[in-house]
Amino acid sequence: MPPQNQSLTAPRSEPHSSGALTAVIATFLFAVIAIGGAHYLGYVSFTTTPAAENNTPNATVSSIREGIYSLSGRGAMRSTYSGTITIMKRAGVSNVYDLAWNVGAGQQQIGVGILENGVLSVGYVDVTGGATNDAGSVAYVVADNSHMQGTWISMQADSEVGTEDLTWLSMQ
Repeated sequence: MPPQNQSLTAPRSEPHSSGALTAVIATFLFAVIAIGGAHYLGYVSFTTTPAAENNTPNATVSSIREGIYSLSGRGAMRSTYSGTITIMKRAGVSNVYDLAWNVGAGQQQIGVGILENGVLSVGYVDVTGGATNDAGSVAYVVADNSHMQGTWISMQADSEVGTEDLTWLSMQ
């Protein structure tokens, strides 16, 4: 029991830093994706590629080929973009991956994902210029060891669902 002259109020905390905000946003997105990301895929149609004619997750996939992938995507108002993404397995965890995107003219994003039943569900943040600019989620359907197809959404209010196709290029 505290002495009579002390209150039971919580100590004051400093305002959240952008790092703490990023962690909160990433944790929230990660939880949303883990709970419903794979189910959402049933409502999204992908553009087909020869590697995945029926866009069905390959549920037998237990790991993803690490390295650098080329990406081509379609975003808001059907704008197209391209870039690369590096995907590396997190040490000591069999189904967790760290991702880093380089898109267009210097846009950089980082994320973490869980591979489950042929779907890599990822929460990401845009860190272009060293600041947290945006956050979102993407679910990649693993077609085979060289191709994935994704559907993404950002937290921006005017964001539309976008798509990405990934093709393995090389080891990092």
